[in-house]
Amino acid sequence: MSTYPNYIRTLLLNEAIGLPDTLAEEYVSPDYVPRQLPKEFEKVRRILFGGAPDRQMLNFRLYQLMQLLHATELEEYVLQHDDRITYLPFDRDELFNSAFGSEVTPTPGVTGELTVIGDLEPDQANGLLFHHWRILVINANTVSITKYTPTSVSTTETYTLTNGRSQNIELPDSTLQFNFVGGAGDEWTIESTARPTRGMAEILATLEASLSSDDEDAIFGRAKVEPYLTFWNCWNSHEQYAYQLGGLLLAIAFRTMDLTP
Repeated sequence: MSTYPNYIRTLLLNEAIGLPDTLAEEYVSPDYVPRQLPKEFEKVRRILFGGAPDRQMLNFRLYQLMQLLHATELEEYVLQHDDRITYLPFDRDELFNSAFGSEVTPTPGVTGELTVIGDLEPDQANGLLFHHWRILVINANTVSITKYTPTSVSTTETYTLTNGRSQNIELPDSTLQFNFVGGAGDEWTIESTARPTRGMAEILATLEASLSSDDEDAIFGRAKVEPYLTFWNCWNSHEQYAYQLGGLLLAIAFRTMDLTP
């Protein structure tokens, strides 16, 4: 069995190597091949990450979940198969405080200014945090808006200038608006990252209400043998949520370990 640095995190992520400048990205071995997960595991992942999460959401939630695992005695299972960890210590507070919001980038030569208004709300059902638009001023009364991710949308809007600045214009599929000072040919990109708001207590409550006995048997085994017996006891009867979630996460990671890539 091949192992890699950040082994348990990689199994819980279950995605190939990503882009280094993505929010909270950590080392993933280029040799890791994602597994096809059973439906019971996917059910848990939808609650943890959302139905079709982007990499930003996966990384953000895993940052929280790995903190939880390393804060308990369950850490020994995180290190059991491979103790090479590159994401410790957990010192990303400054990064996380500044990572959310909107960044505006003008194309070279643009002398105008674009301002984003509002706070981007996360699509937590799907697990989508990152949004990317291009704004192009076509002429004296029309502006083009192209959204690239998470969905592709193109539209044109009319605008008027008051004291040189446009009115507020909605950014498609978001809770944001923008206005600008500029003229024909001016172009900007907007990249926005929403901050997830669901906490661990809400996630745990949803998991407890959603997982059936058949789901639990698929995750922990019908006959509870070690280490799944320990994981099951944490999930089923521990009074602290860190151990409850930790037991569930480790059971899924260990089962994923045994799946054929």
